[in-house]
Amino acid sequence: MKCYYPGVKLFDHIETKYDIPKLTRKNENHKRVYYDDNNNRYESVTNVVGHEDNDSLTQWRESVGYDVADYISRRAMNLGTKMHDMIERYLYNKINIEPNLFANAHFNNIKTLLNNINNISGLEIRVCSKKLGLAGTADCIAEYDGIPSIIDFKTSSKKKKEEWILKYFLQTTAYSIMWEELTGQKIEQIVVLITAEDGSLEAHIKNREDYRTELNDTIERFNNKQNLMMNNE
Repeated sequence: MKCYYPGVKLFDHIETKYDIPKLTRKNENHKRVYYDDNNNRYESVTNVVGHEDNDSLTQWRESVGYDVADYISRRAMNLGTKMHDMIERYLYNKINIEPNLFANAHFNNIKTLLNNINNISGLEIRVCSKKLGLAGTADCIAEYDGIPSIIDFKTSSKKKKEEWILKYFLQTTAYSIMWEELTGQKIEQIVVLITAEDGSLEAHIKNREDYRTELNDTIERFNNKQNLMMNNE
């Protein structure tokens, strides 16, 4: 259903008839996990691809102080959520009103890239893979510049080097594999759109096959670490 009003690009949505499992998100031992209706448990893809950042994150929290770190983390999370909500409303062709000035700034910055999206199959859709043992929420499954893509939206304080955001490519690669496993539709293009507070704007367009091996290696390292921790308890 489209909401027509002046000044808004209208996006087409594709009705999908895939039988996507209903996933429930839970917190276990202070980390996010997912369960399907058959009580199969999945690790959060975000936690898995980012687990090797924990040491540097701990060092950062100690250097700035835990109270400051918590404030910065909450602010970033809140800002990211508001911007994602604005993007979702825009892609659903709905009127977009958001009082948060920073969220508006990020949205207006990324809007030109959003206009490359069309023929949307899903927004904020929970997907999983029994083969990978992972689940998560894909921001957007749609065409980007006319090519079927898994699309992720990110906020940042400044422009990032590609080597800093490997986990974003691993995350979208995982979503692509999950989607293919659930639907049979192979989507090889992954897209990461980043808007930063310094006004920079990035569109990283990649092929998932370039990251499949690294994703599998990361999952293996995560599982080995979890097994080691369990054996030491």
